[in-house]
Amino acid sequence: CEHHVAFVKHSVAMHRPQCLSGLMGFDVCTSLVGTTNTFRNRDTSNQPHPYKRYHDVYPEWSIPSDTSGTSSLYWKWVMGHYSREVAQLFDMRETQIPSEWKALRWNDVKRDLERAYHS
Repeated sequence: CEHHVAFVKHSVAMHRPQCLSGLMGFDVCTSLVGTTNTFRNRDTSNQPHPYKRYHDVYPEWSIPSDTSGTSSLYWKWVMGHYSREVAQLFDMRETQIPSEWKALRWNDVKRDLERAYHS
């Protein structure tokens, strides 16, 4: 969550939902909430629920839709550099990572984070 003090709404700009459910996925929440895709977990009684209507399940969350296709360089860098470790940590099968993600440089990622959080 991006709130550090008085908690009002869980707000997240860069979050990888499928990693938390045992799958190594590439999509981020801000991209998914602008699609017709669905998610399922114990909070939906394992029934498909549209990402667009995430607030029905999580009314305290605020996830702005970003369908630009330019998901966070940070997550691309993390997965490009640490996918094996993430897979081992969560007992998942490692997925094929795009070579462009492996080529990302930390300075570019850092600049992208600063632009996202200090603008």
